[in-house]
This record gives sequence, C-alpha cells and structure tokens, in this order.
Amino acid sequence: MAYEKRWNAHSLIASQIFLSGIFALLRLCHTAAHGPVPIDLGTTLIALKYKDGVVVAADTRTSMSSYVSHRSADKIVPVSSHCLVARSGSAADTQMLAHVTTQHILERFYKHGMVSTVSQSARLMENLVGSSSNELGVSLLIAGYDKESCASKIYSLAASGALLEEGTFAIAGSGSSFISGYMDTHAVGGSEILDEAAAIRVCQHAMQLAMTRDASSGGFIRIFVCNDKGCRQETNRPASLQVDAGADRRVS
Repeated sequence: MAYEKRWNAHSLIASQIFLSGIFALLRLCHTAAHGPVPIDLGTTLIALKYKDGVVVAADTRTSMSSYVSHRSADKIVPVSSHCLVARSGSAADTQMLAHVTTQHILERFYKHGMVSTVSQSARLMENLVGSSSNELGVSLLIAGYDKESCASKIYSLAASGALLEEGTFAIAGSGSSFISGYMDTHAVGGSEILDEAAAIRVCQHAMQLAMTRDASSGGFIRIFVCNDKGCRQETNRPASLQVDAGADRRVS
C-alpha cells in the first residue's frame, strides 16, 4: 500500500511537471511571435475571515478582451487540505503556479511527513514568482487555516512578487473596485463576530454586486470554506443578479 501511494504521488508530480512545461513553452512561443501579452485581471476574488476559518469566493468567467472564452472556469484551487489559491491574471501562468506549488507540498509531505502551513505555501509561491525568468502575469489570493497556530490566514501575491498578509478580508480582480465599500461596511470585525453562514452571505452578495457592474465578471459563484476540518466547496450555483435597493444605495 505504501509503495502504491508513493507511485501515485510520483506519477502526479511527473504529470504536473509535464503540464507546467507545456504551459511555459506555449507562452514562450507566443511571446517570441507576438511580443508580451497584456495581462487581463478581469475577475472578482474575495477572501473573508470568520470566527472559525476563512471563506473564499470567485466568479467563473474567463475572458479574452471582450470575448468570453470560458463560462465555468475553476478559479479557486486547493493546493493542500487546508489552503486555497484564488487565481486572476494569465490562466496559463496561474495554473502552472498552482500545479508546481501542489507538487512541492505533496513532495514535502511524502518525503518528510511535513504538512505545509498557509504561510509556507504563500512563501513558496512568492519564491516561484520572484525567481521566474519571465514575468508571470498573476494576481493571487492565498487563504486557509493554519492548524498549528489555530488561525485563519489571507495573503495577496502580485505579479511583482510582492506578498502581503491581509487583515479581515482581501479582494482582487477588476470587479474588486466595485465592492470595496461594501466589504468595508459589512466585513468589519469578521474574524470576531461573523459566523460561517453570515460570512458566506456577505461574500455571495458582494460577488453579485461585482458581477452586476463588472463586464469581466460573471457566470457562477464558487464559494469555498476552509477551517480546522479542511476545505470544502459550499456552493456552486448560478448567480442571481437581483440585488436589493438598500444594498445598492449602501455601496454607492
């Protein structure tokens, strides 16, 4: 059984390395032929702490300029049992970064029996972005629950490699500018006063507001919850774009 587990882990790592190489080669060929591609951050990402963990939400629309290329993309990727990465920017770069990070975390676990914390996962991605020979078009939110410190953690990672630890919440993507006021009003003291259900409602309503106003955000709302029991997908449903007038007035 142990041999089979090691073989499966090595097979997964090999496939992730192969996919990472394909993504990098495609980007290199495109850059050589057409020059650097401007990075579109068209999406909405939210990470919000609550009493016992963290809630991460994202839309599912992937766009290329004004063309919607994917209506149900997975922008939230679990890289470990207690850590999530919410992706915006170049799809190829962010997928490659998530795959390589997962590979390192699995290798660390199977070789040394060590479980990576959220902060260690964030530092690993920071090093991968900073050490890349090509500038990666990424803007990430790394969120999860650290069992060692019994605390929720949220980090934001920019294309420059700048890693910042956030407070109660973090937002990213083109839709974030439309909901900053709403989050400031409704997420204050979230890690102390909000329970899981309330945090999910805040994230869902904020996503609806962003998707109403931002043309690059749309599709479904994916919401993940991460706490001491692990990460799970709580909702996956079409977004209702009907918002109450009172919430509209509060945002504006």
